Amino acid sequence: MTEPTFEQFSLDPDLVENLKKHNFLTPTPVQVNSIPLILEGKDILAQAETGSGKTGAFVIPMLQKLTGKSPHKTEGKNLAAPYFVVMSPTRELAQQTFEVCKNFGEALGINSALIIGGESADKQKEILKKGIHILIATPGRLKDLYKQGVVTFAKTEGIVLDEADRLLDMGFKEEINFILRAVPKTRQFLMFSATVHLDVLNIAYRFHSVPVEIKLNTEKMIVEKINHTMAHLGDDEKMSMLVGILKSNPETYAMIFCNTKSETMIVSQWLQNLDFKAQGITGDLPQNKRSKLLEDFKSKKTQILVCTDVAARGLDIKDIKLVVNYDLPQDPSNYVHRIGRTGRAGKEGRAISFCGFKDCDFLDAIESFLEMKIPREEVTDEMLEIKVGPRPRPAAKEKRREERPKQRPREEKPRRPREVKPKVLTPFKIRTELVTSWSLSKAKKLASNLFPITNIETLDYKVISTGKRTFFGLGPKTKTFEFNLKANYKEILENLVETFIKKSLLEVSFITKVKPNYLRISFAGKDEKVLLENNAELLHDISFLSKRILSKYVNIDAKLRIDFSTKNMRRSSDKRLENLARKMRDKAIKTKSPVILNPMAAKDRFIIHQFFSKDPKFKTQSIGDGNLKKIKIIPKRSENRKPRTQP
Repeated sequence: MTEPTFEQFSLDPDLVENLKKHNFLTPTPVQVNSIPLILEGKDILAQAETGSGKTGAFVIPMLQKLTGKSPHKTEGKNLAAPYFVVMSPTRELAQQTFEVCKNFGEALGINSALIIGGESADKQKEILKKGIHILIATPGRLKDLYKQGVVTFAKTEGIVLDEADRLLDMGFKEEINFILRAVPKTRQFLMFSATVHLDVLNIAYRFHSVPVEIKLNTEKMIVEKINHTMAHLGDDEKMSMLVGILKSNPETYAMIFCNTKSETMIVSQWLQNLDFKAQGITGDLPQNKRSKLLEDFKSKKTQILVCTDVAARGLDIKDIKLVVNYDLPQDPSNYVHRIGRTGRAGKEGRAISFCGFKDCDFLDAIESFLEMKIPREEVTDEMLEIKVGPRPRPAAKEKRREERPKQRPREEKPRRPREVKPKVLTPFKIRTELVTSWSLSKAKKLASNLFPITNIETLDYKVISTGKRTFFGLGPKTKTFEFNLKANYKEILENLVETFIKKSLLEVSFITKVKPNYLRISFAGKDEKVLLENNAELLHDISFLSKRILSKYVNIDAKLRIDFSTKNMRRSSDKRLENLARKMRDKAIKTKSPVILNPMAAKDRFIIHQFFSKDPKFKTQSIGDGNLKKIKIIPKRSENRKPRTQP
């Protein structure tokens, strides 16, 4: 079989020559599949593994489309009017994409600009005034500059969501929707992602895009040339194991992942104390320091980079020989993204994960996500380095009280009493439909087509007005009926779910169980696994949408609990979580106070909430932002008491 080349895409000869100068000789599979479609003007959603060449897949056709074009002029207004806008989830990924555009496009007269948070907005505005073809940006800064009138999207021909799943995971959905509303409807829409994310497709459909889907090697979660293993250790043995590995491979070029910012800085400081060339990077560092650390790591002045998951996605760092999961990731998909830093471009890679006592909670979810058992590595005494020194203390965030400068005592001023107005609660407006007819039976038949029901008796109605008689005053009077639905939750939900299954073509069936103040829909069938993929994302979406639509038709009783599940949903991890819920319930009863659980993923929170939904004596709520949230368990009679945090 003939090896693919960039010449087969009929690219500009100067562009092909420029690619060769930067050692881009053969297109990767994602580039072979994406470039022709992008050149044809198609919208695409490309899903490919980390390190597969997704950046080149959209940069190369963009440059081809822009060859020979001058920057847009905005008729006397000093605005930047890019042809293409690329949105990236992190500053590091945006910088890397900018470097690729600059390296390949500068010689062709194609100007690119980078605007990201953490750097001077004034300097970025000056760069934009010079005229640009491609704008690479993080969503927050891009939205700000658009609102300030610095950027216009009036002439934008294409939008790229790079690492689209990560953009949504990091909470940029609002900014993305804002920018997509501002660009022309005729723009090309390109989305690149490492994992499936239902919200990505939802955004595409919302903005009238039906992208061509490209999926490559999605069944291979782990690149074949990565040798990944797991070592079961005590939490206090992790550093001994890490130092043992690094000392046995003194020239290794490694990335070490921790779950928290504080642990990242402690591990990096610990390694520095042991004379390793290590640095730690987190989202808290100023942008200039972050950039300097990454430059030092790429140039190998720093051999070991300790980081959180903020650096796991999008960083294009070559020749990583070793990846160490010092902590197991709390999000199973991050396991793939972390170890995907090694074994790139056909080279062999090594990854080892440390599973301490605190990490065991995440192991089942990771292996379920991978659909395989991670090979275990036998730990011997020879592999553990004894002399690792004391664990560094976390850096103090504030000066000690005695070190703080003395302040003058405040003069207490009398406060004016503030009038507190009672909050007026407005009921949710349920859906009603007006039908005019002389016959009630005909009116009901017409109304039944306007609601998700099959039984006409589910309809409730009242007469709004009475009109004139029909048949020249000899027949019955016409009446205007206002119809709404009776609170038959079971029938309405069953019709909604039935409609969803038909449209989604999923091979599943469902049964409905009804008890006083409790309704449960349970799925079973060939595609049951699809509902549980990505932490049961699709199941949660069905649950959310069904409840949302139901609330538009009827007023839902506050005591009613509605659960969605699958036949085989109960696993060992679910039982463990239920045992935890029982333990915390007993603690809340004993202390007569709320209890707060440690942060956990959405799938785990779902089990906890579902457990307490059946107990009328308790209510639960999620606390915090992002994927990992705490759960507050509140006894109904002690909602106003001070919570106690779980030790």
